[in-house]
Amino acid sequence: MSNLAETKPKKLKISPLVSIIVPMYNTELYIGETLRSLQSQTLKDIEIIVVNDGTKDDGVGVVEKVAEQDGRIRLIHKKNGGLSSARNTGAREAKGQFLYFLDSDDWIEPETLSTAVQAVTNLGCEYAIFRGRIFDETDHSYHAFYDWRIWNKLSFGSEDISAVASWDKQPALIELEPQIGLRLFGREFFISNNLWFPEGLHYEDFPVHIKSLLSTQRIALINKEFFFYRVGRPNKITDQRNKKRLDILKVYEISLDCAINAKISGQMDVERGGLFVHAIMRMVGWCETFVPTKLLDSFIDRLFELIDKTPKDWIDSALARSDEFVGRQVRISLAKTGRQKAYKKFATGRRATWSVARVLIARGQLLSVANNIIAKKIDTYLTRVALIWRAKQ
Repeated sequence: MSNLAETKPKKLKISPLVSIIVPMYNTELYIGETLRSLQSQTLKDIEIIVVNDGTKDDGVGVVEKVAEQDGRIRLIHKKNGGLSSARNTGAREAKGQFLYFLDSDDWIEPETLSTAVQAVTNLGCEYAIFRGRIFDETDHSYHAFYDWRIWNKLSFGSEDISAVASWDKQPALIELEPQIGLRLFGREFFISNNLWFPEGLHYEDFPVHIKSLLSTQRIALINKEFFFYRVGRPNKITDQRNKKRLDILKVYEISLDCAINAKISGQMDVERGGLFVHAIMRMVGWCETFVPTKLLDSFIDRLFELIDKTPKDWIDSALARSDEFVGRQVRISLAKTGRQKAYKKFATGRRATWSVARVLIARGQLLSVANNIIAKKIDTYLTRVALIWRAKQ
């Protein structure tokens, strides 16, 4: 097989309104559901570009069978290069006026694309952000994304579900979930602002999120839960504990360079810089929990190097924010003061405490509805421990 080959559909429109890029790698059990959700879109003027990133299962067979009955589906084959590489390949092949990226184990509601295209077009925006929910494969339960509080603070009329937002007027946009499946981009906007995904890295959505916010003053916000993100399936990248968790530090570096350039051009003031630190440290903390123990020290050492490069007034601004889960504040505080030894103790202690909590939850001894309360208590306890450790340094 060549590096880039294409399985031709029976019939394909030359100029679809929306190009949907679906990277595929070892998702034979889920790609059918993903494609059905796209075929069910009320907006029919679409092309579906499935990029086979060297899958080792029979996902290709599933796609080919569906494509025989739907000429809008194109199947492109390439050597394995990772999620970002597959997305970029699909985007370069796209012909549509709009781009939408959907991973091959997720799905969307039927009216997603029609609503997003209408919002972007009618409101004169460059791209749209909508809401989603998390689906846990292990128990088939649904959960809200962490950013529901931010959405609830945004102003929507009783009738309208869409509004125009911008980085200038709503700086808290940076704390919205960066998952790319929650966005529809104008293709020219995506290409002209160089929003390509950084290849070879996990957590590639965050730099695209930052760059897109900085590239326009008109973003359509859609207050509807359209996107469903699957977690808990075997071999899912973001559920694994491995060295790729260190990729978040490279993502931090890329995003920090972008943010500092924005500061130089006047787009990033102290408030927005603080929000940037707050947002990236949320991801750092989440990844840190899954870093293999033998790599934790090197992870934290590199994190402190990046903190040293981050403007100090941004860190102070981040610390001034109230946070429901104070563990993030502890991380920022310890990093700011250069307390690497204390940070490592904090990270190790928090990991151990959470391990106990997870065991109890798995045994049914803790109610899932109480998880947020438990998290607050654990973080509060560890905050006190961390402050004691700091005092002893």
